[in-house]
Amino acid sequence: MNRTSYPPLRVQISPSPNLARYIHTLHGAVFLFCLFLALPIGLIAVSLLVVITSWIVTTRRHIMSVGEKRITTVEWHCEGGWSLLESGGNQAQPVELLAGSFVSTWMIILGFRMGSFRRRHIILLADNTDADELRRLRIRLRNLPKQAL
Repeated sequence: MNRTSYPPLRVQISPSPNLARYIHTLHGAVFLFCLFLALPIGLIAVSLLVVITSWIVTTRRHIMSVGEKRITTVEWHCEGGWSLLESGGNQAQPVELLAGSFVSTWMIILGFRMGSFRRRHIILLADNTDADELRRLRIRLRNLPKQAL
């Protein structure tokens, strides 16, 4: 069965409590690690500022993604094209799947190009999507040629 014979796949995305825990734990651990570095205080301060900025940006993008720009649905069409549906609009935006997407049994990270310069990454876990949709997406992504991922 080739890629074009698959039926369309529509994955609904909701907020993920597990992703929030992962992000907060990781940033907290790196913050504590930076406090104990044997570096001048100025470099430690810069490192802490980078960690805090990363935490704020990541939290806003992946955890508190509310409003019109929150991606609610990922669609994989029969012909192999992708589109994203944002909460503020009823019209799906066509996107291109970037190489380097990550697929494992517990997490899928999809990178998309939206136009010339804009990119979006979507993290899918078992608690923010339907289990059957996630399983079907994982199988289809693993059946893609290696250069496509």
